[in-house]
Amino acid sequence: MSDRDELSWIKSNEPWRLGKTVKTNIESGEWFLKLININGIGIETARDIGTMFDSLEELKKALLNNKVGLRNDIVKKLKQALKCYQ
Repeated sequence: MSDRDELSWIKSNEPWRLGKTVKTNIESGEWFLKLININGIGIETARDIGTMFDSLEELKKALLNNKVGLRNDIVKKLKQALKCYQ
């Protein structure tokens, strides 16, 4: 799905997501650095995670409840690295 198609889908199905933006200082945060140090998680993926979650604790809670909207291989890596198992 192209970015344009995804944006159109978000506008029609999840308009509340449009107002949420990545904080400008997220990349200087300790939890951002922890994310990009996970093998297979790059800067772009970490930015996407930062868009969805405001803290590492929120991410861990979502991982435990299977509420993370990322590819399953990324979710698996995050669960292993952050030790979020049920």
